[in-house]
Amino acid sequence: MRSGQTREITQEVQPFGWITLNAEPAADVFVDGKYVGSAPIAGYAVYAGPHKLELHPASANGGAFATLERQINVPPFRELNLGSLKLPRR
Repeated sequence: MRSGQTREITQEVQPFGWITLNAEPAADVFVDGKYVGSAPIAGYAVYAGPHKLELHPASANGGAFATLERQINVPPFRELNLGSLKLPRR
């Protein structure tokens, strides 16, 4: 740039929110296909908006439970507390 010229720079800021949940029985938690930890999960930060949530039963459950899949919508700058989610029996 030459002296005296200006340039406008803009950046879009995408809002975020948090996910909190527990699972019965023990489960591994995935958000949008990414492993985020074993339940309970407290205050996991994600961009606000729709996400795919998956709870996979821990191997200690001996195959008695199936995976729980759910579409969730995280509000901007807020926590989505899903409480205690129950995995379905096979």
